[in-house]
Amino acid sequence: MPLADSLNIVDPLYDEVKLAGIVARLAVTPEVQRLREVSMSNIDSLSFPSIGKISRYEHVLGVAHLASITAESLGLGSLERNTLLAAAVLHDAATPAFGHLFEELLKLKFRFDHETQLFQLLGGTGEHLNGYRPIFAGRGIECRSILESSNYLLDYRSVCDVIKGDGKLGRLLHGPIDLDNIDNVYRMAYHMGFAIDRRAPILLAKAFRLEEKGVALDASCLKYVEDWQTTRAKLYQKLMYAQEDLCLKAMLTQAMEIGLAGVPTCEPAMTVNDWSLTAW
Repeated sequence: MPLADSLNIVDPLYDEVKLAGIVARLAVTPEVQRLREVSMSNIDSLSFPSIGKISRYEHVLGVAHLASITAESLGLGSLERNTLLAAAVLHDAATPAFGHLFEELLKLKFRFDHETQLFQLLGGTGEHLNGYRPIFAGRGIECRSILESSNYLLDYRSVCDVIKGDGKLGRLLHGPIDLDNIDNVYRMAYHMGFAIDRRAPILLAKAFRLEEKGVALDASCLKYVEDWQTTRAKLYQKLMYAQEDLCLKAMLTQAMEIGLAGVPTCEPAMTVNDWSLTAW
């Protein structure tokens, strides 16, 4: 897929969005394209069929859009802006298929952590990445070369620090309320048919402030913070107690446990390296 200087998308939350610069360049890499086949939901829900179709690709582009709004509102310089935007579009790049279901099993068996895995992925380190094993559609690692190109001169470690919540900008992507979970909540709620205020994520993105002790939200947006909290509580109340989905989660979890542990007559079919497989 050719690299692009801009990418036009139509997003269900934010309407027509033009992604430019580093976001457009990273969006077409195999690390990010893989997320088109990784769902936001842990399962292909029986109770809420629409959420099973939300890809993490859709989500990370939404987070990157919010990050661009925040960067402009804060008046960030080009280095900080590009670091934040790169972190936004890459923050889910090492998320396994089936979300937390598979990740928790990998964590129990192999101490897997998707943020550590992302650091290894972008750095091309780790036993299974030293040979630049294909990540998606037969293509290998490309993000690091873009980050370090003459256009951006970014250190992938600085990008990973933001994703982990470290440094001046870290709480914008990893905090009690951040760009990631703002997009996540409103995107899921929209696809579940909730009546949402589509201005809320945009106004929250504009309300972040950098202070000496870290990141804060302007007091003028308190009602939107409360709206986010209310929407989040309603969302998870419905998601967690859907009986049919609980059965499906249990069945899928048992299948993955067998895949990782094997059975007396068969060796394990899956290893920690299979985090990069997609749901398909």
